[in-house]
Amino acid sequence: AANTTTAAAAACRPQQQRAINKHLGNPATTTAAAAAERSGKLSSLYLYPIKSCAPQKATCWPIGPNGLLYDREWALVTPDGQVLTQKKCPKLTQLKPEIHLRSGVLRVSGPGMSDQLVVLLPQQQQQQQQ
Repeated sequence: AANTTTAAAAACRPQQQRAINKHLGNPATTTAAAAAERSGKLSSLYLYPIKSCAPQKATCWPIGPNGLLYDREWALVTPDGQVLTQKKCPKLTQLKPEIHLRSGVLRVSGPGMSDQLVVLLPQQQQQQQQ
């Protein structure tokens, strides 16, 4: 938590930064570069477009209103509406969803699937309906 707070302090006004540095026990001369260096670097991240399925690795991804855009946006359900989970269906981890932001689609592939399932992303659906 200290690293995150220190990085956040670098973006504050000088008066706020001094107060945060004092609270964290850091010298008042902490710079933005030093704070960024101490807070680390994100090298990759994983999002799960479909709950309980395989992850999609990304090095850069947009943020949406609830976190990573399209992370856990979808779930597979049974005909009677029950959400499938890895506990109920361990083979879900073999399904590989992959979001293609430029083309506006979610593609799902997996073992034994001769064709990929292609789903329009919500923004693309809205554009097609207009």
